[in-house]
Amino acid sequence: MTNIAKSGKINTNNLGEDNIMKQNLRLTRSEKEIMDKFWEKEEGFTCSEIVDASPDRSWRKSSAHLLINALLKKGFLEVSGFKKSAKNYARVFKAKFSYTDYAIKIIMAGSTDDNIRKLIYKLINEATLEELEKMIVE
Repeated sequence: MTNIAKSGKINTNNLGEDNIMKQNLRLTRSEKEIMDKFWEKEEGFTCSEIVDASPDRSWRKSSAHLLINALLKKGFLEVSGFKKSAKNYARVFKAKFSYTDYAIKIIMAGSTDDNIRKLIYKLINEATLEELEKMIVE
């Protein structure tokens, strides 16, 4: 009876929401390459623009739509508009959050409150030390 309490109701404490969140945050190498383009430019791209902006890609040109749809499903991208492309209109995609926000989500998903507190304390201390060193040099 892992997910059902004695009362017959579903125990929502152990349904694996954390695991689902971690899986949605994981990017394949190809997905990461595409997201890097969005994070670098901080602007929207059509699918064909992503292909053109990725000359050293590890994924095939024909896979671009599949990868974009996977990123849409995972919540990394959103449709921000449409752009006329030849005779048709193409969807324009935009990152839903910055790379910094992504890094924070990764850290938060895999950490306990105590580990997060330690990380913040360490970052603050290192930042303070760097500021003090700069003040001493000046």
